[in-house]
Amino acid sequence: MRKMIYKKNGFTIIELLLAASISISTLAIAFSLIQIALKGNRIQENQLGLKGRVNDALDFIVDDVNKGKRIIDREDDITEENSNCSFPDQNGQSFLFGISLPDQALVKDDYMPGGSFNLYQVECPIVYSLRPSSLNEKPSYILERYGPSFNNKGYFISPVYQEYRSSIILDGISSGNNYTKIECPGLDKGWNPLVTVQGVSFCIDKNNKSIQLQIEAKDLQKGLENNPSNVISSITAFSRIQDDKQINYLPPLASDSEAPKCSGASCCWLGACLKSNKITYMIDKSYSMNKDYDQHPNGVIIDGQWTEISPSKISPIINGNYLFDSAKITLKQAIDSRK
Repeated sequence: MRKMIYKKNGFTIIELLLAASISISTLAIAFSLIQIALKGNRIQENQLGLKGRVNDALDFIVDDVNKGKRIIDREDDITEENSNCSFPDQNGQSFLFGISLPDQALVKDDYMPGGSFNLYQVECPIVYSLRPSSLNEKPSYILERYGPSFNNKGYFISPVYQEYRSSIILDGISSGNNYTKIECPGLDKGWNPLVTVQGVSFCIDKNNKSIQLQIEAKDLQKGLENNPSNVISSITAFSRIQDDKQINYLPPLASDSEAPKCSGASCCWLGACLKSNKITYMIDKSYSMNKDYDQHPNGVIIDGQWTEISPSKISPIINGNYLFDSAKITLKQAIDSRK
């Protein structure tokens, strides 16, 4: 008889322990990689969110500057037009800059042809300031805006200073100034020196019409303190509203080296005599300058007094040209007359 021999296959205890160790190590490495990937995604997500908030804050400031007359770079100057103007100076608040505003329409109907063209004086400028934040364990700052409130259509609700409100524009602004700053054009190009207040740096041109602004902010959310999101963004803004302080209504003096030289007469355009070689020309293109506008009061000057004549409303014409065309023609003549 033949003996039947059976072979038994299997793993030893040592082999099982070795396989288990390799599996656990592999799982641990995979888990660590997943943790790193998730943390990286969180950091990237926070970085994108912070950058969006910083850019939104900069866009908000640009909008304020664009509709302002001039930028105020000295805290004492915010009371220049109204001694009641101020801003909430509390909890270590630091003045950054202000924005002087022109007269404003409060409703859309104020601009309607034939309607009541009403403009209301904005009593005080907008003020931007920086104050310490208590929201995070690590020190940071909050950018605040103090000024008139506005509705969802962009119209100011009220221009009186008693109804001004403080609004948080951005939180998480870095403390300290250990970051790469923007480079301003310099004094030789008509710009004031760079000003740095914590994580905000800016420079303003000597005519107080332009600003270069930079913000450094950090997202100090819980669990990411060792790797906080960090964003630095900058932007340039220019006031689009004519500032009456930039116009000299008297002919420029011959000794004024900044005054432009014109052929045959002083450099005047539509009754305003210019006092600088660095000029920005802006022509109103609103409906009142259009040839179809027929609501201009009609009258004559008799013995120094304006007297209405019939018809009481007309389309205004200067030397045979409608207002917008006349403005363009006379501006070209003023530019051509300069040496």
